Amino acid sequence: MRLVIKEHPLDNGVQDWKSLVTRLANAHGISNRVDYMELGDIAEIVRHAQGVVTVNSTTGTLALACGVPTITLGHAIYDMEDLTYQGTLDQFWNDLQAPDAVTFAAFRRVLIEKCLIPGGFFSEEGLNRLVRSTIARLEQYTPPLTTGKS
Repeated sequence: MRLVIKEHPLDNGVQDWKSLVTRLANAHGISNRVDYMELGDIAEIVRHAQGVVTVNSTTGTLALACGVPTITLGHAIYDMEDLTYQGTLDQFWNDLQAPDAVTFAAFRRVLIEKCLIPGGFFSEEGLNRLVRSTIARLEQYTPPLTTGKS
């Protein structure tokens, strides 16, 4: 089994993650089983993974959608029974459990309908969509203003 560590696409470069990963892999005697990727299609990587370890990332939801066993080491909104592994990281690799598809479908519906707002921060088109979508969401859930007069 190989461990693939993928750099975040928006990493600011302050920390040299590749050197850190290489140093730690060497220190633990597993450098022949660790691959570090600065670039790459995370969807393709996840589709071929036996398991995904994340802290709190959208990669976790991608893994769940692909039915890949997932453990989160942080406080992710999707870190719940029947979706992510609830034991320790050491136990995870010996007890890989795929997420429950019905639970994930319900979680995904709530996430899309109640939590996420379409758009993005990293392009003009994405930002425009985000602003329009945010206004629509606010208008949908904001009670009408009253003047206080009867």
